[in-house]
Amino acid sequence: MNGDSTHFGLTDAFRLGLRYIRGRGQAPVNIASISLASAFYAYIALMRMGTQTLRTYRLWLLSVAVIVAAVSMATVMLISVYERYREIGVLKCLGALDRHVFLLLIVEALIQGLIGGGIGILLGFISTLISNTSTSLTGVNYLGLSSTLLLSTLISIVSSLYPAYRAMRLNPIEVLRYEV
Repeated sequence: MNGDSTHFGLTDAFRLGLRYIRGRGQAPVNIASISLASAFYAYIALMRMGTQTLRTYRLWLLSVAVIVAAVSMATVMLISVYERYREIGVLKCLGALDRHVFLLLIVEALIQGLIGGGIGILLGFISTLISNTSTSLTGVNYLGLSSTLLLSTLISIVSSLYPAYRAMRLNPIEVLRYEV
């Protein structure tokens, strides 16, 4: 151990992150925004691209969807941090280090990104099957689908960096005096 008496590993963060996601109403908003962006990305990855103009149009729409998902995720995570001020203060008073709080929020965002990406892949695949009857399971672009999951986790982690940093820097004494 490197000098700290508190052990808080990745499995602890994962377990607590799952508990927070199940117990709060903000997680479905994040999962839905990530799902919609990744569904659109999966749809683009699975569809046979048409003309250059159509490709450019789809990429512009994808970039807007990714930006909206990232802003939504960051906003909801900031709201989550503000609603959990007292809880974060208690954790820090009980010995949680700044990096523990940071890890907890990043893992929570990672879980939401993975769930949202999985749902998005499913929605994108279904929408591709509905709109293009020539698509079969043999023509599936698995690299595109795996990059969809990578994109959704990347969006969720990057957009949660600032809220996690804010939570990490909270002063426990001020937080415990804070009235919600």
